[in-house]
Amino acid sequence: MEHSEFKLDFEEDGVFYFKWYDEEDSLSAEIVLKPNFLEIECISEEDREKAKKNMEYLLGDFVKYYKDEIVGLYDIL
Repeated sequence: MEHSEFKLDFEEDGVFYFKWYDEEDSLSAEIVLKPNFLEIECISEEDREKAKKNMEYLLGDFVKYYKDEIVGLYDIL
């Protein structure tokens, strides 16, 4: 919450949903924070790499990388 680029979108049942904006105020990622789990959803690979590096920098040893998953439009439908 100390970082202005992260905006709390809403909270539901102990799960927090954030939006992360870049320097130009365009949406870079959506972040879902659950107990013991953090998920980052990005539109581009470039945004994904930035988000991963930012989270590693901000959270240090509190976060461990688990996996990358790329989901296409046809996967959703």
